[in-house]
Amino acid sequence: MNLANKITLFRLCLIPVFPLVFFSSLENRLTLALIVFLIAGISDVLDGYIARNYNMITPLGTVLDPLADKLMVLTVVSCFVYTDLLPLWLLLLYLVKEGIQIIIGTFFYFNKYKIQIPSNKFGKFGTAFLYALIIGVGLDIPNPIQKILLFISLMLALLAFVSYGKALIFEVKEER
Repeated sequence: MNLANKITLFRLCLIPVFPLVFFSSLENRLTLALIVFLIAGISDVLDGYIARNYNMITPLGTVLDPLADKLMVLTVVSCFVYTDLLPLWLLLLYLVKEGIQIIIGTFFYFNKYKIQIPSNKFGKFGTAFLYALIIGVGLDIPNPIQKILLFISLMLALLAFVSYGKALIFEVKEER
């Protein structure tokens, strides 16, 4: 197992740490939970950089990396929804979008097409704005800024979803 994959596994291990800290009785529990979240985010950037720049991209990494990202965001957003820091509809939209992408992506990868659509710039920027929203909510930044971050992250997620769909359709047409 290479270094990039080890960093991804480390990030997977941070997923249960977030709610343990978030729901703990520690005095600075929200701040400490946000630090766990930031470490996960930094490790995501780091493992991607290492994998791309040192030729360490592996089939295992292409599965585990996005899985770790999605599970961490799902965990954090779920905790924030449970404590009324974020609205339930945001979690539901995230689940629907990711669920559709996972189901369709799995179908087209495990059939005759063997198509795998990588993340795109809209998805990466959308994730960055979602991270900014989570950090902003955790740090209790002013509500108008939270709403702007929420709007931008939602619009970028929608663009990523449409872009993903268009790329998939293009790949299917190419395979025919």
